[in-house]
Amino acid sequence: MNDLFVDFNLRSEWEKLWSRRYLIGGLTIGVALISIVLTSPWFMQPEFKSTAIIFPPAISSITQLNFTENGYRGIEAGEVEDVDRLISLLQAPMLKDKMAEKYGLYPHYGFEDNRAEGVHTASQKFYDTYDDKVQVRFTQFSTVQIDVYDTDSVLAAAIANDYIAYADSFLEAMSGRRAGIAFTESEIKTISAEIDSTRDSVEYYRSKYQIYRVENLSDAVATFLYSGSRIKPEFHKYYDRAMALETQLFNLNLTLADMQKELYFRKKNLENYPSLLHVVNYAKPAKVKARPKRTLIFLSATGATFLFACIFVFLLDRKRRPSLPI
Repeated sequence: MNDLFVDFNLRSEWEKLWSRRYLIGGLTIGVALISIVLTSPWFMQPEFKSTAIIFPPAISSITQLNFTENGYRGIEAGEVEDVDRLISLLQAPMLKDKMAEKYGLYPHYGFEDNRAEGVHTASQKFYDTYDDKVQVRFTQFSTVQIDVYDTDSVLAAAIANDYIAYADSFLEAMSGRRAGIAFTESEIKTISAEIDSTRDSVEYYRSKYQIYRVENLSDAVATFLYSGSRIKPEFHKYYDRAMALETQLFNLNLTLADMQKELYFRKKNLENYPSLLHVVNYAKPAKVKARPKRTLIFLSATGATFLFACIFVFLLDRKRRPSLPI
């Protein structure tokens, strides 16, 4: 039984490795040199990283904005589902195509843009490359982070910031804030013109036929004005029309006041919240290369090769060791 027992001796194992030092060293140095060559700029161009971070609002709060005096409120913070919706929007192929069109990313990433001819063979490969270069993800702080890698640091920052602009324009379109201001201003102009026209008509009946709304006058003034007017046929002929115009003028003034108040709160909302997104960080051109991590690749490849070479030496020695008789 003792003859079958092989005692492990650290010194003897070390001697085995030392006897194969040229093999181990050769493999390790060879892989180290290969890793240096393959991660060099001739094979892997260094890329810069630009990061933009945004915090979206609650979708319900921007689609149900109330601009009356009693109902006015600000923009509520987004929940997890709002962040997920925004990420889905920013990962849509339509946005990738817009960025590719704007910055010429097909040739920049080494693809032929043959979409105009209806050929889409390169599209999926382009999207795969794009997803590696432009990464949109959910962070632990419930924010959306856009990381853009590119050999051009200025281009990387521009793409990341364009994502912020696109997300903001999308949310603005959903809220209709600026369109609402333009529409309200247009309506105010229309109502103001209608008020001027109605007022001219009211003034006409007042000056020519002395037709006034009695409840707006004192008894003495009403008696004085109507003492001679009531006997004129025109007074009775145009009285109802004139009173209808005065009522219309009154209602138009009320509507105008409400719309002017609404316009004030719309503009106040836009002033207080010029952007519906809370931008945590705008992207800036990076000065330090982000990838490839040459040192990490070199150390990982060298260490793994050295370990593999040592295991290979042990296995080789075990295979060459004569079998013990049973």
